[in-house]
Amino acid sequence: MGGCVEAVRVRYPDSRELLTPDLRPREAVLRLEEANRLIGLDLSAEEAIECLRRCRMDAEEIAPGILRVLMPPYRTDVMHEVDLVEEVAIGYGYFRLEPRRPPSPRSGEPHPVSELAHRVRLVMIGMGFTEVMNFVLTNERVHYELMRLKPGEHGLGEPIRLANPVSAEYSMLREWLLPGLMANLAVNVKERYPQRLFEVGDVVLRAEGTETKAERKLHLAAVIAHSRAGYAEAKGCLDALMRGLGVADWHVRAVEHPSFLPGRVAEVLASGRRIGLIGEIHPEVLIGFGIENPVAAFELDLTPFTQG
Repeated sequence: MGGCVEAVRVRYPDSRELLTPDLRPREAVLRLEEANRLIGLDLSAEEAIECLRRCRMDAEEIAPGILRVLMPPYRTDVMHEVDLVEEVAIGYGYFRLEPRRPPSPRSGEPHPVSELAHRVRLVMIGMGFTEVMNFVLTNERVHYELMRLKPGEHGLGEPIRLANPVSAEYSMLREWLLPGLMANLAVNVKERYPQRLFEVGDVVLRAEGTETKAERKLHLAAVIAHSRAGYAEAKGCLDALMRGLGVADWHVRAVEHPSFLPGRVAEVLASGRRIGLIGEIHPEVLIGFGIENPVAAFELDLTPFTQG
């Protein structure tokens, strides 16, 4: 069995004609000097033509340093001159290229947010926590319903929903990390206890005054799950974290929150500014996630610590 691809001529009522598919080779121009500059080589025209032919493209020199390249009709990925430069590099062989550090007047340095996240990770791992990395996308059932919350309540805004989510599991951007950690505990109910998990990651909040109408903030959340987990243990971990970060002006203040047990929850304040919550997770939340052991948790907004 076999076959061949043929072109069809389409005639339109306005007398236009279109030949499709157009199986003729496409033409493009490649400047040899630009190719050598980008790749870091000193290829002659003959050498560059040989590299292109290895990639199933034909070429010829039509002027000093100027190549006319014929591309097969199926190479629709080649759109710009830089794509032809890439083909030359592929034909030459990436393994033959010698890496060189680009010239720069100064060396780079870590972003303050990255440095803070690294310090937080070191402290949490030092206390015996295991880091997890969840998706920034979540869904309203996990984010609100299972946490006994409603959008717009207790410091949360209206969710930023995806216009066309590929899955109902990932239909909005998360506003806090704790629901994701509770979901992690839910899938680990048959693993050994105690379980101590944490995540340092981004949350996305509405910010109508910005160009993107949203702002990204760095959060830390941690959960402790075992038969005797409680507020005191979570508070001790929070104390150690603040000492590790060099934060002295902070305290906790009693508050009520639907996701936590009444009388066993507090808000965390630093320099008089509310930055998070700490407490014991409410039994209804545990039942919703299918978790049998008590869970103590805290979540902090780390953004103020990146501002000096």
